[in-house]
Amino acid sequence: MLANYNIEPIHLRTHELNYELRIRNVATERVDIVLKRKYLKRELRKDLARPEVHQYTTPNFDFEVEKRELNESIRSVTELVNDYDGINPEIGSRVCSRINHILGRLIRIPDDISEEISNYRGDNIVIVSALEEELVEIKQRNQLGAASASGPIRPNTVSNYESPKSVPVYKWPIKFSGNESVNSFLQRVDELRVARKCTKEALFDAASDLFEDVALE
Repeated sequence: MLANYNIEPIHLRTHELNYELRIRNVATERVDIVLKRKYLKRELRKDLARPEVHQYTTPNFDFEVEKRELNESIRSVTELVNDYDGINPEIGSRVCSRINHILGRLIRIPDDISEEISNYRGDNIVIVSALEEELVEIKQRNQLGAASASGPIRPNTVSNYESPKSVPVYKWPIKFSGNESVNSFLQRVDELRVARKCTKEALFDAASDLFEDVALE
């Protein structure tokens, strides 16, 4: 489903690299990690050039495999966020890449197979989105602390830090065609709204972008 979430291959662990390449149909069984990073960087450039045609699904979906690897990624990223003080930008970039990978992987999980899978998907999207928000707050606190140490903070000064921008609704990889239940569709839309930092007002204004032509008839 989703294409690219601003991922830097060098920041991903081996099983995360393997997943990103697998959904893009890039064979890597006998490839070392350096080449895997190179291949993924090339594929991500393709995604950026034509994002509308690069919507991926998880091939040969196996929930137990997804759950095991995602749990390991979430555990690791949680530890990184808990230990992060906002000082080292390299660590911050690494965490951002891995959070983006995890969110993309979670959103690609089919939510219509079983209640267990649907709940796992939804619960962890909320958890990882909260980690993302916490990372932003840590960076902001660090910058405020640095500004205080260098001199008095002037009123109305705009921080150099830019929060992640929301993704326009028309770019979301989801359309309602009338072939799925309304409740399932609305749940997926709300999960994407949280993950892509879209306000409810913006979602309401762009609601027509979420419907296929046949559903509008």
